[in-house]
Formats: sequence, structure tokens, C-alpha cells
Amino acid sequence: MTENASEHMSSLGQPLTPHTTSSQLEGGHPEGDQLHEGPEMLYARMVDHQPSEHEPNFQAGNARSFYMGESFSLSFVINSMYNNPGQEANVKRHYPIPANVAEHAHDAAEGLKDYDPATVSYLEMRGAFSLPPQDVSNELIREFFESFHLAYPVFDRQAFCAQYRQGSVSLLAMQAIFFLSFTSCSDGLLQKAGYQDRLTARRTCYLRAKALYDMDYEKDKVQLAAVLFLLGFWWEGPEDQKDTWHWLGSAIGLAQTLGMHRS
Repeated sequence: MTENASEHMSSLGQPLTPHTTSSQLEGGHPEGDQLHEGPEMLYARMVDHQPSEHEPNFQAGNARSFYMGESFSLSFVINSMYNNPGQEANVKRHYPIPANVAEHAHDAAEGLKDYDPATVSYLEMRGAFSLPPQDVSNELIREFFESFHLAYPVFDRQAFCAQYRQGSVSLLAMQAIFFLSFTSCSDGLLQKAGYQDRLTARRTCYLRAKALYDMDYEKDKVQLAAVLFLLGFWWEGPEDQKDTWHWLGSAIGLAQTLGMHRS
């Protein structure tokens, strides 16, 4: 074993000092390196010591953050490294996602139709890209917010409606909303949408939303958590594997990974 390797092995048991940063560990320049680092460096950022009470829960502007909470295994390791016996460690929970990593994820979602024809072919076969006529869509959206949203406000109505008018609303969210709207809409609207019964209309939109979810079409995790909750209102029978508890559990798990359970 080389001398450097021996020194490295002997230092593994020593806690990092509060002044040690991931940039120093890499031997680079903090500001320049963060602009070009990959997604794996989000974990290296966990050794940056910054008291959590001085850290905002949400990033300003369009910046996005990654939450690594108490249940995350690496958080436990870092807590142990910083922690003194009988004293709780004060370690960061939210970590900013580098712009290049966020842009790569956005490009992957936006470029799905161009770069993954097999996925698109499957989604087209399932009818996932099919939407009702504009007037029918408008009435279904109104039905959702006037009937269902009052009890389960999982969306910001004002923000959603603004995105809907701009044509930039989540396709997965739209299919999930239609699925619920067909539960309580009028018979006239049901027939106007081209369906003869509610079960067929609900199942069609549910399967379209499920197909989009299965193919990882939606990259916005906040939208995804809301949609997973909505899909929990589907139940076809006692032997349905993906029943209410499946979708609700998925929604809760995703919400916790985003840190939504923390005040």
C-alpha cells in the first residue's frame, strides 16, 4: 500500500472539520467547479457545513434544490461525522441543483418526442397525447376545481390556470384531472367528450395518466406528487395491484423525499 493510500485510510475515521468543503476536497475552485459539476456531486455537497437555520427552504427564482433528509442514509453518515455525543448535528438539508444538471433534466423531458421514438410510440398507442376538444377541456377543468379541488387542493389554482391558458400545463396532470372530472360531470358533458358511460371515461384517462407516469414523462416532482395523490382515487376491484394505497403511498414517499413533511 502506498504512503498516500495509507494516509487516506487512516483519515477515514476522523470527522471532517466544519471548514472542510466539497470544493476543497476536490482541490478545485468552488465557484467555477459548481458550474460544471455533474449530478453525482450533489452528494459531495453534503460535506459543506452550513447551519440549517440560516438556509432557506426554497431557492429563489427558477433555481431548484434537492432535499436529503433525516431518513437518507448518507445524511445519517454526515450527521454522525459532525455530531458530538448527546448533541444533534446542524447539517444542511436542501442542496441547490447546479444549473447544468437542471437544464439536462429539462432537455431530456422536452426532447422525449425527438430522442425516444419507442416511448412515444407506446404513449401514442395508449392515447396518452389525446385530449378532448378545447371547449370540453375547459369544462372538465372547471368541473375539477369547482367539485374536487375544494376538498383536495393539491394544485395552486391560479398558477395552474395560467399555465393552462399558456398551453404549458403538465400533460400528466391534465389526464389525471380529466379522470376525476368524469366522476362528477354532467351526462351531457360526458357524451360531448365522446363517452357513453363514466367507467369507460374514467378508465381511459386513468390508463393514459398511468402510461405517462410509467414512462417517466413528467419531470416536475411537485406536480408528480400531486398527480400520484389524484391517481389514488382509482379503484377497479379487490385484486387491483395498483390500488388506492399503492398510489397514496407513492405520493407520500415522493413528498417526503422533497422535504414537504418538514415545517
